[in-house]
Amino acid sequence: MNLALSTLVLFFLLIPGIVFRRFYYSEEFSREYFKETFFGIFISTVLPSLLFHFLWYFLAKLFGQQVDLNVLGDIVSQKPSKASFINIQDNSFKILLYNITLFITAGVCGYLFKKQVRNKKLDRTFKFFRFQNSWHYILKGELFDFPRAEIVLERDTVEDIELVFVDAVLEINGDAYLYDGILVDYELSTSGGLETISLAKAQR
Repeated sequence: MNLALSTLVLFFLLIPGIVFRRFYYSEEFSREYFKETFFGIFISTVLPSLLFHFLWYFLAKLFGQQVDLNVLGDIVSQKPSKASFINIQDNSFKILLYNITLFITAGVCGYLFKKQVRNKKLDRTFKFFRFQNSWHYILKGELFDFPRAEIVLERDTVEDIELVFVDAVLEINGDAYLYDGILVDYELSTSGGLETISLAKAQR
């Protein structure tokens, strides 16, 4: 088996899952894409990739096209035949169209799936859907919607929160200073903590 070629083909087959994940874990939750273990990322990438390729395999038949799996199996074999590469060259446009539409659809599906989870508040209701950016839920007050939250908003909802006022202690040259202001934005560190926060109307 040609190890280099097999690895390249495997990576190419996993791209739909990679694209799906990249658009699902986007914006304020993009850090999650880098926080999971390699094994977790691999598994959650393989399954979407298999699903998209499975759907595209049958969609190609609906459009009168045939995905020849024998060619794919041959090029990753120990001695790929010249005929397989000629076949790929002759159908390069169809292969390109197949993959471009597949990648675009995977990205759109990932983004729309994330929007559905957020709009339906599934990540607040079910821990299975919850993103690992805990600071977002804390700073935006969305933790009030968690099933185990002890604080209940009786007359308002989380969506009624118009601004977030922050008190932050900053240590400078061994001295501690208290800053307060309206939260504008924040950045997470690689460990999941707060790296930086941006405040409007800040004062010490």
